[in-house]
Amino acid sequence: MLGEYQTNFAEVFLCRGRRVPMSPPTPLRCRILTTSLAASFLLLSFLLAAPRVSADAGIVLNESLDTSVARITGSGHSAIYLSRICPDNSPTKMRLCRPGEQGSVLSNYTTLGEDRPYEWNLVPLSVYLYGVEDPRNRPLVSSKEIKAALEERYRQNYLSAICTGKECLTSNGAEWREMVGATLERSMYMFIVKTSVVQDEALIAEFNAEPNVNHFNGMLRNCADFTRRVMNFYYPHAVSPDYINDFLMTTPKAVAHSLTRYASHHPELDLRVLHFAQVPGTIKRSYECRSGTEEIYHSKKFLIPLGVFAWQGIPAAFSTYALTGRFNPEHQFEAHASIDAVGPDDAADSGNSSDDEVTPDEVRAMAARTTTISSVGITDEDNGAFPSDAPSADTTLHSEAVARVGYTVSVQQLALEQQNEQREVVGTKDQWTEYQKQFPAVVDQAIREEIIPDRGYLNRVFKRLGQSTTLHVDPDGALWMSLPNQESNEKVGISASNIFAAGSDSMFAYQIILARMEYELKSPKHSRETMISFQYDWNLMTNAHAKSRAFAAAQRHNGAPLSAAASKTNPAAAKTNNSSAVTLATAASAVN
Repeated sequence: MLGEYQTNFAEVFLCRGRRVPMSPPTPLRCRILTTSLAASFLLLSFLLAAPRVSADAGIVLNESLDTSVARITGSGHSAIYLSRICPDNSPTKMRLCRPGEQGSVLSNYTTLGEDRPYEWNLVPLSVYLYGVEDPRNRPLVSSKEIKAALEERYRQNYLSAICTGKECLTSNGAEWREMVGATLERSMYMFIVKTSVVQDEALIAEFNAEPNVNHFNGMLRNCADFTRRVMNFYYPHAVSPDYINDFLMTTPKAVAHSLTRYASHHPELDLRVLHFAQVPGTIKRSYECRSGTEEIYHSKKFLIPLGVFAWQGIPAAFSTYALTGRFNPEHQFEAHASIDAVGPDDAADSGNSSDDEVTPDEVRAMAARTTTISSVGITDEDNGAFPSDAPSADTTLHSEAVARVGYTVSVQQLALEQQNEQREVVGTKDQWTEYQKQFPAVVDQAIREEIIPDRGYLNRVFKRLGQSTTLHVDPDGALWMSLPNQESNEKVGISASNIFAAGSDSMFAYQIILARMEYELKSPKHSRETMISFQYDWNLMTNAHAKSRAFAAAQRHNGAPLSAAASKTNPAAAKTNNSSAVTLATAASAVN
């Protein structure tokens, strides 16, 4: 039994733990592997809202924005992910998360801009990533207006007691805004390791007892120093600065680099790396974080001043970076890829061997729970968005049963299966190339069917959203936009939960999906989605095309006026026969 581990296919990463003297039949293992991809996307949304039994903490490495000092340093921003710590009725106090809560992101800035000079705020994970509590309501496109609307909703719901001054209410310099829907303006990586509940409780006690007063200093007490302080609370000396490459400062990239180095020497920490791509839209794309010498190495803006005033330092900076400063977050993601911020559940190992038997009652409970997860993740009409080999309740049930019971595999099998799972998350070069080859045919078909007028139109879809006169936010955070058409009051859902909902313009929704796909396929590695997310979008696009095609056919058959999206795309095709409005509405409801 030496060198064997328990395997859990219900999560992205393999659970290391107790050894169980049993092996499932090969066909069952194959069924589990083939269903893991489709199940993973459901699990991503579900697990963000699932109770956290295990404890984890990690460094959030935000890419750099073309603003303020970041224009010069390219350093980005760092924060801390805490899986079992949540805000205690305020972003300035902590407590252990209750069942069903997501965990949080802890961060500090130059100035949060609130009524008092707080050093840090704590926000729910999904709010930090997407600006909404439920990731199913995440926005599919980004713009400054969308982000501002989500910020205002967050302020009303969470900051009403500590954000009443003019600066906090109106200033873009109030940096609490950076903690709402961060993926709308930049991509990020999360480097996550296991912790314990005891460590979490100690951190809560310390931070709640200390004054939450800001002493930010760019040289000595910046965001990376704050991150280092928190992570070293969990694991002393795990995170350290790189004073040589960062010129005596602590930078976000250095703290992430040092944590991965520490985790490589402590495999029991189960390092996982998550990647969240910037949401496509009109906000300028973020760019990769850099250390001090790396910025000199890559950026021309420093070469001329250094060449004039300190030319001797150029060779030293180049050699220092080449020898000691290289760190690529994308490579770490490819090596430790995950879509789940939650690590293996240690509680699963606490039972005795008599608990290994799955009873008929447990099987029925698993089946019921599997059905619930699937029905929450997607609606009936969206089932086509999943691959044809999407897991049925039966196959997912088997996966959960094996995860519950456990079985033994060799170290070689473990390594191979982990490598395969990482490929499923990241995607291979051949996979991405194949999608890039297939997409032009999809666009050509959309042109033939008059859904879009030409290829260049996809570059203008997001700009059209910026012309919207009205942006509406539902109580749950789902977003709607009115379409720029004075002849009707049509609207489109721009969140994952409502883009093809009743009342959303299906043709413009399809144009949005096409524009998203083109954006992703043209993006560099550090700016694109995981392969699992991309494949979900691809199948959603395929399903949406069938709906859009049927909708357009109904319009042409009934001689009804085209939607705002179609009218703007092909004005010559627009008609004014309002007598068919009832028939058109019936056709639309049948399609949706």
